[in-house]
Amino acid sequence: MTFSEGTADKVRVTSRQDTVTITYPMASIRRNGLLEQPLTCFFYLHRYTAPGRSTVIAQTKPIVFKECQ
Repeated sequence: MTFSEGTADKVRVTSRQDTVTITYPMASIRRNGLLEQPLTCFFYLHRYTAPGRSTVIAQTKPIVFKECQ
């Protein structure tokens, strides 16, 4: 299952060199009974190319939350 909660479209990076700190609501995600365990997360950096369209320009390695088993 793939989905996003929280910060979509709320954080904009406007400089090629900067630091952005994002807080993500993991507690609400872990309570979702439809998710398989352990929980594996990826975070993506999108470049918006047109309304409703984007291209992924960077992503994290898998982040596995084993305590969710």
